[in-house]
Amino acid sequence: MILAIVKDLFFGAKINETALQTNKRVTFIKDNNALERLVSRLNDKAKNKIKAIIIDLNFNEISPFETIKKIKNNEKLKNAKIIGYCSHVQADLMKKAKELGAKSMPKSLITKKLGDILEK
Repeated sequence: MILAIVKDLFFGAKINETALQTNKRVTFIKDNNALERLVSRLNDKAKNKIKAIIIDLNFNEISPFETIKKIKNNEKLKNAKIIGYCSHVQADLMKKAKELGAKSMPKSLITKKLGDILEK
């Protein structure tokens, strides 16, 4: 399973379309409460099924860097690959995400590599 914490509806649709093409399941998270509810429902089998978490580094309503920290410190999510994205001119956000243990890339690149990201 892939978790997508994205604000942009168009990008969310792109993720969903690519997931359908690659036969992957994506769960969209719209706020911190939804993430906490999902995590609380995960059992030991399910936690190993979350392969990646895509997070919009500009999604200020969910405090993306605090969310990355919570994911990294959560026993049920800590093994998932975290991929943060933002505009290519926001190198400071990408650097901060990397410092917290997430992979980060410009939105234009994640769009090109989305199929590969969902396949892994």
